[in-house]
Order: sequence, then structure tokens, then C-alpha cells
Amino acid sequence: AQAILVQYQPGGVHSFLLSAHNRSLRRVLAIVFKKFCQASVPGFHIPMKVIVNVCYCGAKVKSGDGHRLSLAVKPSDTVLRLKQRVMLVEPVSFPEQVLLRDGATLHDSQRLQELGLKEGEELHFNVTATIAVFVQQLVDLLEAQARPVPATELGMLYSHKCGGSVKHALTILGCSGTLTDFLANQKQFSVQESGLVSLAELPSPVVETPVTVTAAVVVKSTLGNVVRASVDLKIKDCQTVQSFYDRVAAAELIPFQASKVSLDGQVLEGHHQLSSYIKQGATVEVCVNISKDMLVQQLAGLLNGRRLSVTELGDLYCYRYGVPVSRALELLGRRSTLKEFLKDNVEHFCMDAGCVMQKQPSNNTTVTTLGGLNQTYLDPQSEIASGKSIQDAEACLELAIKSATAGIKAWTTTLSA
Repeated sequence: AQAILVQYQPGGVHSFLLSAHNRSLRRVLAIVFKKFCQASVPGFHIPMKVIVNVCYCGAKVKSGDGHRLSLAVKPSDTVLRLKQRVMLVEPVSFPEQVLLRDGATLHDSQRLQELGLKEGEELHFNVTATIAVFVQQLVDLLEAQARPVPATELGMLYSHKCGGSVKHALTILGCSGTLTDFLANQKQFSVQESGLVSLAELPSPVVETPVTVTAAVVVKSTLGNVVRASVDLKIKDCQTVQSFYDRVAAAELIPFQASKVSLDGQVLEGHHQLSSYIKQGATVEVCVNISKDMLVQQLAGLLNGRRLSVTELGDLYCYRYGVPVSRALELLGRRSTLKEFLKDNVEHFCMDAGCVMQKQPSNNTTVTTLGGLNQTYLDPQSEIASGKSIQDAEACLELAIKSATAGIKAWTTTLSA
């Protein structure tokens, strides 16, 4: 074997095997060369035989369809190449295909040598065949033609595009009869008496026409302030009363919930759809009653036992409610800043070194001082810079040091606990 290999070289081994006229001799020589060359010549591979079981999977697939194929492959072949070899023998017209080995999916880029396939090993080539996929293939062909075509021509187009005959696809799907019979039972197609096939004109989806309504907004504060506004919005039938008010509140920057939404004196519930009440050009009355306690409750909920600077609290309010806190104060009728509002409500909040916290935090919350620790230094910095004398600056600096020391001790205690 070594002498013959040297004479013919690996590229001519197959020619040598074919020169042996006796079939048994060729078979024996092929086994000898395969074992010898794989052990002695790096990179030399003789094709080996694998078994591929073709199976069609689908809800209405006729059982028993598929073939058992015996293919000669090279270890250097990829899984994609093996699939192409299968489709040359078995006309597979359905695009969803997967090659399995012991239940594991083989990827197209893998080489058979990497998988360690052995002579005579069995693989499973599963093809998902469904009526929906077959119908979509035919629809794509008719859309590409943009004209009615005979059923015979449609079948030839299918064979040319998908690689398999229509009759074979119908057999796999378990559909008896011709292609014309199949098309006549599908709502996507229209079969004329002349035999021409075209796409059926499906009813167009119902397009919702937006309705324009006017929202008459009245915001009443317990401090005596009244704000009126009018907003024109386009709404759809599926929109609820609550979603409608959310849009009104976003347009008018109202961070409070509506007290009442009514139409012609009838109160509208939040979960009801507007299509049941509203018509084109209707006016919806939106009443929002607010009080100082509502804003205090919002701020207390944001603090939740934490220690924050005034700036942090204002930013957190804007992030949570989508409205600057100055707008909430304006609706209340307060012409003041958040810091002044907090100082006016000492029964709920306390100020210390530029930071604010609840005077009586909730029992189920833990006081956290780390959130406003950085701002503890930033606020005194501005006070130090604006001091009129060195004594004022020293007093502010001493206050900042004491506040920072107390904050660190409180945080350390929290961590220890």
C-alpha cells in the first residue's frame, strides 16, 4: 500500500482504485488505503458513508414520508454542504431545515471532522412542512408576477424557485387533489373559471378615525387660586378616560390627579372608554382640586425617611411627576421657592445645613444620610463664598464640618446595624 501510494500520490488514489476491474478487489483496496492514508498522510481523507434520515415535521404532515439516504462525504465538508447534498437527492421545498445528531442541532459552519463522525453514523434531517409556509411561498410568487397566472405556470414557478415540485409538497402536507383544488380552499387566492390564479382581495383593516375633543380644565386650590385652561386633543375609540386625563395633565403640567371628569354633567369613570360618550367636537370638563397637604404628601413620599438637599428633592420631584416643583407651587397659588415652602411647613419638614428631611419619618423606613452628603458640602460652599466677613465664613465652615461628621456617624451606625 505504501509503494502504491508513493507511485500514485493521494490525488491519484481514486484513479488507481478505479483501474482495478474486480469489484471485490476495489473494495478491499479502498479499505486498505483508507486506514493507511488516514494514519500516515496528514490532511489526506477518503470519503466515508453516513446515513441521513429525512423526516418531515408538521401538524398535517402525512406520516411515513421521508427517505433514508446513504451519502459519501468528506471529513472536511461542512454541515451546510451536507444539507445541500441531501437536497440534491431529496427535493426539499420548505425552507425551515435542521440537521440533528443524537438530538443536538448541527450548525452550518461546523465541519464533519470537528464533529467526529464515524463510518455509517446516522443523522436526522428534519424539515418543518406546514400549510402556512406553503401558502406564503405561493403568495410571494404571485406578488412577484403582479398578474393572474395559470395554475400550471404557478407550479413551474414554484419548482424553479423552491427546488421541489408542487405535487411533492402537497403529498408531504397530506393534501389530496391538484394544486387548483388546494388554492380554491385557501382564502388568500382567487381561482377564476378560466383557470387563472390571483391573490384574493382581502378586506382592508378598519382604520380608526381620531376624534377632536376639547378639554376644559379647571384647577382649584384650597388657598383660593384658580387656574383655567383649554386643550384640544385628538383621541381614538380605544382610549380610556384615565389615559385621556394623563394626556391633559402632560399638556398642562398638572402633577395632581383629577377630582372629576365629566361630559354634559355626567361623570366619566377612569376605566371607561371614551368612545361610549364622546363625539366629534365635544367638550370634556376636567376638575382638579388641590391643596397644600397634597404637595406635602408628595414631598414626604419622595423623602421617605431620607436626608436630601433642596436641589435633590426638587430634581426628584420633577423626575417622579414630570413637572417642576415650581409649577406645583404656582398651581397652589404660592409665589415662593421650594426652600421657602419647606420652611413654612416646619410641622412636616426640618432643615439642617441646607438639607431637608421629614420631621416624623415613617416607622417602616430607615434614615439614610448618604444621599445628601455631597450636597451638604455644596450648599455651605456657596454660603462661605457669599459671606460678608471672615467670621461668617468660619461659622459656615464649622457648621459644614459638624454636619458632615454627624452624617458619617449616622451612616456608620446604619451599616453596623
